[in-house]
Amino acid sequence: MMKLETLATYIASLNHYDDGATLEKFRPVQYRGGYQVALTDYRFTDPRDAAMKIIELQGNAGIWYDGSAWCIDYSTHVSSYSDALQLARRYNQQSVWCWDSMESIPVHA
Repeated sequence: MMKLETLATYIASLNHYDDGATLEKFRPVQYRGGYQVALTDYRFTDPRDAAMKIIELQGNAGIWYDGSAWCIDYSTHVSSYSDALQLARRYNQQSVWCWDSMESIPVHA
């Protein structure tokens, strides 16, 4: 398991608007396609608190900086756009991440 201080330092390095990563077992990953959908949402102004949440999630989390806080989520990868939208709506998400275009796609009600 990654040490708290090492993870907090990594999180603090994601300090530009829209910097981010998807972690699996504490390692950054990128998929060749499909969509990433958040099932939870957490915001932290202290990178140590964000690191503790990622440890609680066993290193499986999305993380990005929104300009004022580090956002952490537990997410799932799906291949179908319609499945991604269905999950996003179920979990009240504003967007899904498209791995093909490397862009956030807004979810409309």
